[in-house]
Amino acid sequence: MTQLKNRNIVVFGISADSVATHRDFARSERLNFSLLSDSTKKVIATYGALGTNGLPNRITFIVGPDGTLRGIDGNVNDQFVRRDNQLLSRHGENLSLLLSDWKASVGATIPNFFLPDGEGKTVSPRMSGKKATVIVFLGTQCEPSRQAATVLTQMAARPAYREVTFFGIDPNADTKLEALKAFAKSLALSFPLAYDPFGEVCEHFNPETTPSVWVLNSKGIVIYQGAITEGKAGRPLEFVQEALDAILAGRPASIAHTKAQGTPIHREYK
Repeated sequence: MTQLKNRNIVVFGISADSVATHRDFARSERLNFSLLSDSTKKVIATYGALGTNGLPNRITFIVGPDGTLRGIDGNVNDQFVRRDNQLLSRHGENLSLLLSDWKASVGATIPNFFLPDGEGKTVSPRMSGKKATVIVFLGTQCEPSRQAATVLTQMAARPAYREVTFFGIDPNADTKLEALKAFAKSLALSFPLAYDPFGEVCEHFNPETTPSVWVLNSKGIVIYQGAITEGKAGRPLEFVQEALDAILAGRPASIAHTKAQGTPIHREYK
């Protein structure tokens, strides 16, 4: 929490408990942020955080300085881990990294970010319990991207990679939702395809072309970045496949970085 406050980030907690209950809880846990009582559950329901059982779900909403909702993390519960017989959470650590000027490079940790997909649903790449994540930048008007998306979909269907998350992003500023949905439907994508309307995520990854790929281990650390394949005759997806096989086998990747080839990204964001 101190890391968040040092970045001038204000944190509020909201639950349906009473003010008195919150006061006792805040004192016993020595909370250093405000905890608000919504006993009528009106605010909770407005934010869509009220569960079917009538109890609030643990969801974090990230609001920008202009009041715009920048992200929704509905995976808070899965960010708890047990260490030395203590229940700890990676949630604050992930938020602190997410709201920093992080850069995606080999050896760096990638926070769990949030983007809209073609249906307006908020999606994120990091899923609890998965051993690896493949983040690929694709262009809906890019033929190499169509080829890459097809092979990635086939790859995701393999039993050997059932513990791998595949996640696509179209980083082009001129992407239309209709084109995004048509692209995903025509290729029968088996993984989310998000778009980055303001270039916020694209800025952190800084890809030059589509397709471009990053492979992460279970801790979110990049172990490979670059091209999906070497661009000449050979077995498909050899770079990505080798990186994933290395993660699943618990060994370092033999190749950590290559240069992606494809279609230049249109970055004239509004």
